[in-house]
Amino acid sequence: MRILCIGAHIDECEYGVGGVSALLVQEGHAVRFVNPATFLHVEEARRDEMKAQSDAAAAALGVEKSVWMNEQRAKTWLCDIPNVMRIQNEIETFKPDILFMQWSRDNHPEHAEVARASYLALSNALTVKVHEVYAFEAGPNQTMNYFIPDFTIDITEAFVRVADSLRCFSTTRADGDRLVREKELCNSFRGHQNHQKLAEAFRIVKYPDDGDDFLLRQFAAQRFRWCGNRQYPAMGREYF
Repeated sequence: MRILCIGAHIDECEYGVGGVSALLVQEGHAVRFVNPATFLHVEEARRDEMKAQSDAAAAALGVEKSVWMNEQRAKTWLCDIPNVMRIQNEIETFKPDILFMQWSRDNHPEHAEVARASYLALSNALTVKVHEVYAFEAGPNQTMNYFIPDFTIDITEAFVRVADSLRCFSTTRADGDRLVREKELCNSFRGHQNHQKLAEAFRIVKYPDDGDDFLLRQFAAQRFRWCGNRQYPAMGREYF
């Protein structure tokens, strides 16, 4: 399979879907990370260092990675027509079977803008039939308050590789050791919610067409678990 993950900044995909990506690569699938909104407010001399960290993080997981220079320089990355078209071109060129994108409700404005642009690009990419699409979550101060998972995947066996990947980052707000501690706590919480050990959580953005089953569910096998709220019906907050 071909799997495309779109996350705003250089640590986004490693943090949100790093464990599942490592498991997919382990089984011989091709995974590509794309970061459209990076290098904001960064001096040119620092960009090479950040790019090297990003490349090392991707190599630790065995994934291909593309980091896009922010053409807007000191401005916030926005969901505008050129940016949507660039993501659309990435989808049409890579032709993924599975697409991961960020969740649209997020306290970080660029996370939300990239999520919106990814959705619009997917909707416009009519030449490509993406089998299924999922949203992943960012950290507890960003996405988690707004994120009610549809399912989790246990990533315990891949966590050492994810930790090695995250430790490659050493930026102002993405210190590697802190990222590892935070991800372990968040994945432990998601696992506790769903009777697993360390789990990444996802929401369904697009279901498979024509009555097909989920490729990701088939791949994950026993690591996959649908989310429920035990005695409470699912989607309670959204329902009301």
